[in-house]
Amino acid sequence: MKKLTSLLVLFITIYSQTFVWAQTGPGGVGNNDGSGTLKAWYKSNTGLSYDGSQIVTSWENQVNISELNLDIVTGSPTRIPTAINTWSSVSFDGSSRLSTTANLNSSYFPTDAASVFFVSFADNLTQSNNILGSYPLEADRFAGLSPSSNNSTFYMGGVGNSVSSSYGSAATFYINSFMGNAADGLSIYRDNTLQNNAATAGTYSGHAGHTFQIGDALEGDITEIIIFNEKINTAQRNVVNNYLGAKYAIAIANDLFTGNDASYFHDIAGVGQESDGNNMLAQSAGVYFQSNAGTLEDSEYIIFGHNGTTNVVSTANIALGADGARWARDWYVDQTGEHNVTITFDLTEGIAGGNAQNVSNYVLLYRSGTTGDYSDLGLSASIGDADQVVFSVLGSNLADGYYTLGTIDQTTSPVQGASNKTWYTLASGDWTNPNIWTLDPSAALPNNPTATYPHFATDKVIIKTGKTIDMNVSSITCNDLTVDGRLDLHSTSGHTFNTLRGSGKILMEGDNFPTFSGGTTHFVTAGQGEGTVVLYGSSFEMTSAFETYNLEIAMDAGETLTLVANNTVNGNLTVSSGTLQINNASNTTPLSIDVAGNVIVSSGTSVVVGSANATDGTADNGYGNYHKYYHVLRVGGNFINNGTVHLTNLVVPDYDSRASNGAVSLVFYGASNAKLTCNNTTDLY
Repeated sequence: MKKLTSLLVLFITIYSQTFVWAQTGPGGVGNNDGSGTLKAWYKSNTGLSYDGSQIVTSWENQVNISELNLDIVTGSPTRIPTAINTWSSVSFDGSSRLSTTANLNSSYFPTDAASVFFVSFADNLTQSNNILGSYPLEADRFAGLSPSSNNSTFYMGGVGNSVSSSYGSAATFYINSFMGNAADGLSIYRDNTLQNNAATAGTYSGHAGHTFQIGDALEGDITEIIIFNEKINTAQRNVVNNYLGAKYAIAIANDLFTGNDASYFHDIAGVGQESDGNNMLAQSAGVYFQSNAGTLEDSEYIIFGHNGTTNVVSTANIALGADGARWARDWYVDQTGEHNVTITFDLTEGIAGGNAQNVSNYVLLYRSGTTGDYSDLGLSASIGDADQVVFSVLGSNLADGYYTLGTIDQTTSPVQGASNKTWYTLASGDWTNPNIWTLDPSAALPNNPTATYPHFATDKVIIKTGKTIDMNVSSITCNDLTVDGRLDLHSTSGHTFNTLRGSGKILMEGDNFPTFSGGTTHFVTAGQGEGTVVLYGSSFEMTSAFETYNLEIAMDAGETLTLVANNTVNGNLTVSSGTLQINNASNTTPLSIDVAGNVIVSSGTSVVVGSANATDGTADNGYGNYHKYYHVLRVGGNFINNGTVHLTNLVVPDYDSRASNGAVSLVFYGASNAKLTCNNTTDLY
């Protein structure tokens, strides 16, 4: 069962609360999880157990109420493989019966309100059966007798609480339905045509002494049974009848599914409204239609279903370019009246896929018949849940015909989705706070149905401009990371991502730059992301080499950031607070710090060198290489010192010997002019 999220702009302010449960019952009416009013659903094509001789042994309730599973009690019901419109049936010979093993309970079985549908076939009209209901058939009963003395009769309560009508003809499949409650009395329908009413409905209370059975004394076939413990509204009754009528090719009154190719009779579902209520949401094999509030009027419906095509990726009959693709399965849609809807394609349920990717590439496809190319309707897609592609469609644009999901770029936005989710920052806050993450690409609407945060290896993360995320947990492993806002790692460690993109800032209170297995090219490259790393807080050493575009040293007052590894800065190096120290007191290997842009030492800050004798007696061989004997600070732009710079630890110059207590060679490079601006103490070696 899938939760769908309302996308109506009117509800943005309460978006996080506007969830509705997808209708998984017959025709999209009710839910088969057992929590609602749909209590029993038996289909001869699902949940039927039988042996090699087609002898039926059990029939499983397709609603999650196992107490209503049926087992053989007497005789041998037989499965008929192709009884009606390719579907099977269960045939009873008058002496066979299926029943629950335990007595009933009013928590899941009707008492004073019900809607019952069954598709059946009578061998003759002389029989008197109890086709479905409580057993044994006592005065207090919930039962349907059809036919019994050439009539169909429904009881709910005492013998006097019943409604009857003539049965019809033998050897004919009918859609029979009984329904009623205390307010409306009882009604009986055949093929969605009212046959009779009775003013009074009773209350069935014999649960504790009865089982539920089907087929008692029946000579005929049953293909499907549906039981609600409420009287459903007229629109829902019409939808269920259209589901059954299309599935079994039985002509019904108020047929709302016409014009379709004859093969489109699978998973029929619908939305609609009458004066006594509506059915606003329905789903068919992973495709959801949700009527938009305020546009659905009485006698308006949308019925839809598919032809059973196995749903795989297809490139046939599309004009979407070389990279285009679509779902192989499509749905015939028949609209009565005109109202706006949201159509959702669930990639998990519909094609056993994954999560939607770049939503801008998905398209809604349409064609009027079953041949020829589909047309792109030109509608913008959005993401519902992570695995859902959503289109909002005006009723005026929803022509009767065949619809499916397509993409203009199967590589970037596959119609089957991919395993990863893409998380966006809805607000600033801690990484593990579910309230700051959304699956909405605009990062404007809450959409986090599982109330979680990025922590799977397949998760992609995008930190939007203006948002600051505080990493409050170590060892996060995710897919691609885009930082356009700020990611403050604090002192956490052990993070692993695939790639790093963006133009924002990564802040660190320690030597904890994440591992990026796929590289950081976009973040560190001129003309691309041009991101910034900020090192701040109390004193610490950076012993790991890393590359960034901009590097900012923002240590607390009196605190020092010590570089003990080679580093590449493709933009500017700024010391905005505290001290930057090149090397420590123990490392004897010279370092190379390469800054392609400017070095800016702010007022009140300093740049110094560690005291270790870090030299390389071989690197300075040859003309022009003298400076390589020590640490080298290469600068491709300007060097502006408004603070204090000591690139040597000598108190006074020594022209006769080389320094042995730490020194840095300052080297300018590049084809353009550069300036060394010394607005305060600047000691070079």
